[in-house]
Amino acid sequence: MYWNDFVLGNIAFWNKDKAKLKQHIANIEKGQSFKPNKINLNYLNQLLKHFDLSYKQALSV
Repeated sequence: MYWNDFVLGNIAFWNKDKAKLKQHIANIEKGQSFKPNKINLNYLNQLLKHFDLSYKQALSV
């Protein structure tokens, strides 16, 4: 499980560091056959898709 990448991806979003967010997404993509990684990947992709919004807004769109 790529838990650290999930946590660090959230931190990258909060710090508005798009490059690091993409890096952590790429790491999690390696293990997406494991369902919890797939869930976390979808979550971080949602943040990336709505990168310019607030955290709350990005997750509720």
